[in-house]
Amino acid sequence: MDKQFELLKATRINVLKALEEIPTASLLEIPPGFNNNILWNIYHVLASQQLLVYGLSQMPFCLDKAFVFQFKSGTKPSGEEDLKWIDFAKDNLLATVEQLSKDYQQSIFGDFKTIKTSYGLELQNIEDAIYFDNLHEAMHLGQIKAMQQQFIM
Repeated sequence: MDKQFELLKATRINVLKALEEIPTASLLEIPPGFNNNILWNIYHVLASQQLLVYGLSQMPFCLDKAFVFQFKSGTKPSGEEDLKWIDFAKDNLLATVEQLSKDYQQSIFGDFKTIKTSYGLELQNIEDAIYFDNLHEAMHLGQIKAMQQQFIM
């Protein structure tokens, strides 16, 4: 699993870099052809990890519950109100990777609630959830990069 945590950290470093480099106005803009913005995608990867890994394992979230539910799948950006979470995201993008790695090594994850994802994949255990989270986060990093290109042109 070390490679999975290494991959997650690399993805999160790229997400953090985007958060720090992209002007605030661009973070909030929803480009044509998209239904959310860069900031929502950044927050969504944090929220989804909590739901996929901790939530499905019947464990308490490591992040604020209100944040997790505000940015879970099916939600939409709230506009300038979302700016209040920027420092929170900066503080937690890498910290939650370290916490997940530590929690996994300590075998804290118990009863796992099996689900079928929107990809059609069945997640049966914590390892499946971590693998899927990496796939999911890489997809959202791709969305962030595609949106970022809209602002460069």
